[in-house]
Amino acid sequence: HTDSGLAFSYIVKRRKNGEYSGELLVSRKEESKTLTKSSIMLAFQTIRKEAVVPVDLGDDVSDAWQPPFFPGPKAIGQIFGISYIYSLFWKWGLVRVPEKVENRLKGKRK
Repeated sequence: HTDSGLAFSYIVKRRKNGEYSGELLVSRKEESKTLTKSSIMLAFQTIRKEAVVPVDLGDDVSDAWQPPFFPGPKAIGQIFGISYIYSLFWKWGLVRVPEKVENRLKGKRK
């Protein structure tokens, strides 16, 4: 779901030879959009810059890193398809979002 609660699905596109093309095909009802690798990487670079890792990690690195917080997709940037990318980044644990947005991303009503 997007941060506004719209359901969507996606697939990673493949070339005729079976290799990944570097594009995501996002489908919402009858409409489809193609998100390029460059759009996703631009968003990823933005969240990477915001991520803070403590200097003294000690022995337990797993609890040290926390994803950066973004209140909404536009906080990452004006990137084509950012509402879908934002949702995927949350699902993959790359960003934290407000609880209200998290409920919509999970498909729960407002």
